[in-house]
Amino acid sequence: MDGWYTWAKTALFSLDAEQAHDMTMHVLRAVCGMPSVVQAWEKRTHRQWEAERALLQTHVCGIAWEHPLGLAAGLDKNARCLPAWRAMGFACTEIGTVTPLPQIGNDKPRLVRVVEQQALINRMGFNNAGAREVARTLFVTPKHPRKPVFINIGKNKATPNEEATNDYVLALRALYALGDAFVINVSSPNTPGLRDLQQAHTIRALLEAIIEERELQHAALGIDAPQKPLLVKISPDLTDHDLADTIDAIRSVAIDGIVATNTTNARDPGSALEAGGLSGAPLRERSRAVIRDVYQATRGMCPIVGCGGISDADDAYAAIQAGACALQLYTALIYQGPSVVSRIVCGLAERLRADGCTSVRQAIGVAAM
Repeated sequence: MDGWYTWAKTALFSLDAEQAHDMTMHVLRAVCGMPSVVQAWEKRTHRQWEAERALLQTHVCGIAWEHPLGLAAGLDKNARCLPAWRAMGFACTEIGTVTPLPQIGNDKPRLVRVVEQQALINRMGFNNAGAREVARTLFVTPKHPRKPVFINIGKNKATPNEEATNDYVLALRALYALGDAFVINVSSPNTPGLRDLQQAHTIRALLEAIIEERELQHAALGIDAPQKPLLVKISPDLTDHDLADTIDAIRSVAIDGIVATNTTNARDPGSALEAGGLSGAPLRERSRAVIRDVYQATRGMCPIVGCGGISDADDAYAAIQAGACALQLYTALIYQGPSVVSRIVCGLAERLRADGCTSVRQAIGVAAM
């Protein structure tokens, strides 16, 4: 796999970043149309950590993950390659961001590699097919019994903030029956004004309306299962004071979990990097600090999905020790290829064993106490 991706990466990195992304997605969609190939790929991947299943299993808001590593939102906005992500070994896939109406996103070019920092800059702007089309795609995609799908939802760019609540409600309504959990994106830096929604004075009312819609949709399904979890994705760029206020507001409405963090607008002093959300290695330390702050503020009672700068098993283990019960990556997949999943998962098992842990739960938050 490593040899194959080294060759493919050379070709892909000769292209514009978004062109390379589109080409990769086209290939993966073709692979997804060959179930026997996907099944063999998945079986081969999972064999590498099968013996460590009991050690690696974790839970996010009551939902079981086979191991702590999932795919972050943004890579598969329209849920078109779910079988491929499962075959790569991801324990969970987060699709989106999905908005109620389709939108083309921001002007191109809008995706840039920062190779020397193992980073990406994106200013995509929630380009997606819209909630109805994504719902149709999910409806015809077979569910995996052990691989949950989280759906990241947001507002359309043209929707003013004072009407944003309706966008989140509409997206949740269209997709509720098809996702295992929902992530409320109020922290992307690429939709003007969106981050204002995560401020304490605004987010409480927004979340209350979304929770009310969840209750209505759950009742409409007529099932005895628990309501589907709602998580909030927060920014790494909040000040300590604003982060504390936002956490308090989120806790006040009994939201189920937090994803920490989105991409950052911050740059190193003297950096000439262009505008957009920066992801990858430069985000590692700040994301880990936010995970730790959330864990401490919630006394470990709020499930945290760590996202940002996860590129190897050491990064992953440090994020878990900071307070994350599960993790997501995106940028490392671009730079290292599909085998990064197995390397991180197997490396996590080694580190847990070395520390005398018999489950992931024993390592969560040990560095935040």
